[in-house]
Amino acid sequence: MSLKYSILLIIFLLGTNSYKSGPAPSGQNQLSENSKRTLLYLVNQARSKGCKCGNLRMPPVAAVTWDEQLEAAAEKHSLDMYKNGFLGHNGSDGSTFSARITREGFKWSGCAENIAEGYETEREVIDGWLNSPGHCRNLMSPHYRYMGIGRVGNYWTQDFAGRQ
Repeated sequence: MSLKYSILLIIFLLGTNSYKSGPAPSGQNQLSENSKRTLLYLVNQARSKGCKCGNLRMPPVAAVTWDEQLEAAAEKHSLDMYKNGFLGHNGSDGSTFSARITREGFKWSGCAENIAEGYETEREVIDGWLNSPGHCRNLMSPHYRYMGIGRVGNYWTQDFAGRQ
């Protein structure tokens, strides 16, 4: 392989952290470990600085920790939305986000969910949620200390919770 093609391949591999809307792996979160770290970093960066959610100023709050049970609930909801072609907080089986989080065994004291469709990168989806007052308030809430995100195709689900 020539040096020119090697450099192009490296640039492509380093710059590829977005996904297209093509076929999603069945039941599998499309987020790499690097994507999860990036999402957690972006959320905690916003939480550490505080921000304005619509007309409401949100002060800095403690960081959230990634939680695999919340990730599983989020991933399954993203898969449901992807397979059934809808965007909504109620699942195709009528489940609510609190029921899906409970199903994964997370004992929560409060929970919230952000959903999105169409974003291709981690930064785009976090910026989208930060620019939506309700989603932003969920992301900035001091009541939530744990987070998980699932992505299938370009359907994203972000679940937050506090522990009992």
